[in-house]
Amino acid sequence: LFTEAGDSRSQALWKSEAAPYQPMLDEVDDSIDWEPEARLESIQKDFRAFKTSLKKHPVAVIKQEQWPYPVAVEKFTLANRLIELPADKDIFAFGMVLVKQSPGSAKGMVFVTLEDETGFFNLAFTPQIYSRFYRLVDHQPFLSVVGRLQKVDESHSILVKRVFDFESGANLLPLRRDDQAIDNEVAVELIKPRAFH
Repeated sequence: LFTEAGDSRSQALWKSEAAPYQPMLDEVDDSIDWEPEARLESIQKDFRAFKTSLKKHPVAVIKQEQWPYPVAVEKFTLANRLIELPADKDIFAFGMVLVKQSPGSAKGMVFVTLEDETGFFNLAFTPQIYSRFYRLVDHQPFLSVVGRLQKVDESHSILVKRVFDFESGANLLPLRRDDQAIDNEVAVELIKPRAFH
């Protein structure tokens, strides 16, 4: 949208913010040289403004440019391929956390829905697995897991066996969709070195 007018998003914002002050300035300098926006930075701004991305899905960008996990990205299955795979197969899944719930009738089971660039993963955590990985499940806006594919007719879910943490020195910085709670956060900013907290 901005590039059609010859401006980056930052340049367009600068010009729109400066417009009311132009009559007070002797000279107007349009030649601010902005650093090019990284793809994940651009997606982050899209989510802040529109609660979605106008560009590539953040999961696809992270897989291509900023993969922080110890398991090779090639091992991960796309959500739209689950229907083709046999039940009881071990599946690696990676996606953005959309929903996390633990109904009172579920006997301690925790259910998480992830979204990748092709669709959705429904994850199921036993109480034992959840208690082992709850820090990641509760606080990471993206999850990387392996588990057994369960299928009943057209529906499918993954019974999680393990959740993968970042490799040392990497971090996905979260971006909130509006002011929603942590379980609706989306990590779409850059993966940056940091001290693990």
